[in-house]
Amino acid sequence: MFRPTEFADLVHEALYLYQNGDYEASKGPWEEVIRLNGLFDFAYQGLGEALYKEEQYSEALTAFRQAKYITGYSNAFWEVRNLWMREHIMTLILSLSDRCSRQSLWIL
Repeated sequence: MFRPTEFADLVHEALYLYQNGDYEASKGPWEEVIRLNGLFDFAYQGLGEALYKEEQYSEALTAFRQAKYITGYSNAFWEVRNLWMREHIMTLILSLSDRCSRQSLWIL
């Protein structure tokens, strides 16, 4: 008689939790799946999706990269970039404004 392995049970548990919106709880089983088989890309993708849903974009970026999941990586990268821009937008504007002011003085 065939029975699911611990590995299969963990994958099913992680998928069940994720699909029911319990992203935080799904991370534990995904991490355990990765511990059992670090080459199982789908576990990294599942972990990345859970991290992304929790807005932990830098961590999701790492997981998606490990999973070789281009779409997830691109989405997480976009969010990391947006966060950086929001945090630094005033510095960028002031720097550009200062640079433009200096150049206009040089021209005069």
